[in-house]
Amino acid sequence: MDLAIVIPAYKILYLSEALDSLASQTNKNFKVYVGDDCSPDDIASVCKRYEKLISIDYHRFNTNLGKTNLVKQWARCVSRVGEEKWLWLFSDDDIAEPTCVEKFYEAINTTEEFYDVYRFNTCVIDKNNKFLSAAEESPTHENAMDLAINILLWKRGNSMPDHIFKKEKYIELQGFIDFEYAQSSDWATSINFAYDKGLFTISGPKIKWRYSDDNVSAQAAKKNKRLIVGYIQFLKWITNRFDNESEIRFGRTLGELKDAAKTNFKLIVTEHYKGVAYGSIFKISKDLSKIFGQKMLKSIWMILSINLKRDRRKLKNAMFIKKVK
Repeated sequence: MDLAIVIPAYKILYLSEALDSLASQTNKNFKVYVGDDCSPDDIASVCKRYEKLISIDYHRFNTNLGKTNLVKQWARCVSRVGEEKWLWLFSDDDIAEPTCVEKFYEAINTTEEFYDVYRFNTCVIDKNNKFLSAAEESPTHENAMDLAINILLWKRGNSMPDHIFKKEKYIELQGFIDFEYAQSSDWATSINFAYDKGLFTISGPKIKWRYSDDNVSAQAAKKNKRLIVGYIQFLKWITNRFDNESEIRFGRTLGELKDAAKTNFKLIVTEHYKGVAYGSIFKISKDLSKIFGQKMLKSIWMILSINLKRDRRKLKNAMFIKKVK
């Protein structure tokens, strides 16, 4: 087996669907490693049903790690991988279309395994597998700085299950980028692993990324005071990952990158976190001032303008509901 598909598992709600999608692959040259994060669900019994369909290795960890550090849970699951050359960190609720593995092997053969990162285009589904949206199709090849800017401008569907990494690169760069609550760790890891050679996107089959009430993304607004800390760490990281030499190497400017990061902040805080907790505004504004090299008042206004729009919408909705009643 050349490909290890690693699934950090905690809930069985969609696990069968994820494993069904792997069992339906037209090329089964892979081994699945399921890391049970000390789940209260019977993950083992679900995995056992697939033993005759795919090569699968189940392991239960004695402690729950994902609740406090999701990235470290990813890493300890990867640590169980054997001699496979490629790592695909999948999830316990997403779906891979049937020819994903087949097209991956075609891609690495065509490119002579040049790239350290291969990825699939994505679409978003809900809890009932209903199609919600599709990300813009990525170019076949993209350098790290183009990738970073396009991710920041929301022009790329980019999440961990989209990617297959060369294990050598994973070891060389010491694994996944670790931010609090894994916020934007997938983005940073993709950019970091692609820095030397760029990223290759496999055309055709897609990864169906599930948005449901049960995943972290859906809970971001409720837990924004805690989760936004990791996102701010990402902004610090990405504005420091590239330097003057990167401008020459990739043909993009640091100014473009910072402008894209500002746009991303406004989009993510508005759509994902639904604003900033008022008690956190001063601290986050201080961080933004350092990240973007701007005055504190400008950073405060960036946040307040988002919160004011949010609060106006809430008030308008409350008045409408009251009027209807």
